[in-house]
Amino acid sequence: MFKLIGLLISFASLALLALLTRAPSLYVDPVALVVMFGTVFGGTIYTYGNQSFHFFSLSYKDKISTAQMFPALEFYNYLTKLTIIAALISVGVSTLVILFTIGGGGDIKASLQLALLTCLYGIVLSFLIIQPIKHNILFKATSYQKRHKVKKA
Repeated sequence: MFKLIGLLISFASLALLALLTRAPSLYVDPVALVVMFGTVFGGTIYTYGNQSFHFFSLSYKDKISTAQMFPALEFYNYLTKLTIIAALISVGVSTLVILFTIGGGGDIKASLQLALLTCLYGIVLSFLIIQPIKHNILFKATSYQKRHKVKKA
């Protein structure tokens, strides 16, 4: 229950920030969402295949063994790195587009918005969703060990 409350407080704070700037639509860009989530989803499926769904399902289990914990932690560390790298790649590509359009008098606003929003989405995805799931798995695995008196190797 506290996890849900914490998540709601985090997203409510971001929503309040968007409302206080009087332009909440600035924070929603379909292209940035597709770039971020498409890159992360595609990279995850490419690297882990159908094991990805197994690691996601571990976040719903009550008990997680040590044998499941370490690969899951590695998976979520990979996801965190992938979201940050996807955001940086998007910034690089957007910067190239900005530099290209400066000479031609094109619209720089769309490129800047894509660059900044993909960074924002990457950080939110990494540190408000992926990392809490990872820590939840770690907590469940260590709680399982304590309840079953598992000896460390």
